[in-house]
Amino acid sequence: MNKKIAIAIFNMIQFYALEPGIIELKKRNYDVDIYIPDFLPDDMDESAGYLDIYCKTYEEVNKMGYKVKRKYKNEKYKIVLSPYYVKNFYDFKCDYNLKYIYGISAKPNITMKLRDNVYFDGIICFSEWEKQIFSTFALTHNIGYLKYYNFKKEKKKVNEKKTLLYLPTYGDTGSLENARVFLKLKKKYKLQIKIHHNSSYLKSESSKLNNLENVFDEIYDQNTKLIDLMAKADFIISDNSGSIFDAIRAEVPIAIFSKKMDLSIGNLKPLQDVLVEQGVILSTDNPNDLDKIINKTLEEGYLKKQQAIKKKLFPYDNSELVDNFIRVIDSYLNNEVSQTYYDFHTYIKEEIITTLNNETKFYKELVDANNYIKQQMKTIEQYESKKLINILRKIKNKIKSMVK
Repeated sequence: MNKKIAIAIFNMIQFYALEPGIIELKKRNYDVDIYIPDFLPDDMDESAGYLDIYCKTYEEVNKMGYKVKRKYKNEKYKIVLSPYYVKNFYDFKCDYNLKYIYGISAKPNITMKLRDNVYFDGIICFSEWEKQIFSTFALTHNIGYLKYYNFKKEKKKVNEKKTLLYLPTYGDTGSLENARVFLKLKKKYKLQIKIHHNSSYLKSESSKLNNLENVFDEIYDQNTKLIDLMAKADFIISDNSGSIFDAIRAEVPIAIFSKKMDLSIGNLKPLQDVLVEQGVILSTDNPNDLDKIINKTLEEGYLKKQQAIKKKLFPYDNSELVDNFIRVIDSYLNNEVSQTYYDFHTYIKEEIITTLNNETKFYKELVDANNYIKQQMKTIEQYESKKLINILRKIKNKIKSMVK
């Protein structure tokens, strides 16, 4: 029986999210192939910097002793684990496509789109919130936050300066361009920042990295495990990053520094917005309020509220996480999924993907047609202009001859 498993990885955050499970699979001699691409699909911008992320990830995972494949050679797998729709990279042949969620989504309008999720036969989640929401697309399995399998908080030394960890996301939803505001907290806290992997490598983010060393005592990138920083942190500031929920899972008090924006999809609000509305997390877009919301969080019982949310979102103990993961993998390897579900889900999935592909094709044809019409109109305008100029020239010459 085919028991082969493929795992697609694109950055170190994804790798660390699954690492305890991968270690256990290999310990049990499961047949596992890790894929990290060394190329970009035709529809991705080569100059953006994504390939740099993949290559740096490959170097790091390879250095850790894992064998990694870069190209797919038409092998048949029982299970493929991938973080999102990867058909443009690897058109895997498999029985089951499983999505693994590598961080709780703070941005539903980006991560919960139809195409990115309907492609999967099952979705491995880390929280009860995701399990409920993603069940709209496929079977969901909450295994708990796998990377916390060996997590332990470190005790602070007496009189040691408290550590403030800043975890910004990238792009328009992030706050990294405002990082200098943390300077006013430098005397009071040891300041750490873990830069989002996209901020580290994407050309569009490069200007935001200027002078961070003048603000932060310690700067970390994607190669540093977030749980190692969580173990030492006394307080966390984030924006619209999924690390908000890492903080809740690790029981590190958290507050949000972010401009207000709508990241909903339909009527589904981001979980962090809901928690702010419920008075579980404090949020500000005013740099002058940072110290105030930190003190208020620490002094007025917000940590207890966040710990109560942890119990609802993450009901599993650290010791249960790897077993939960293996149990889900085994259920697919052993074909324990209902055949009735699988057959109908496959039908629905293919119907939706066909519709989406046709929509994409139609949109491209529409854009091409519109560009063609514009070009033709431009040609006609140029022709008519030349024609009009010639007529005016003839009239001008005629007037000249009459004046003479």
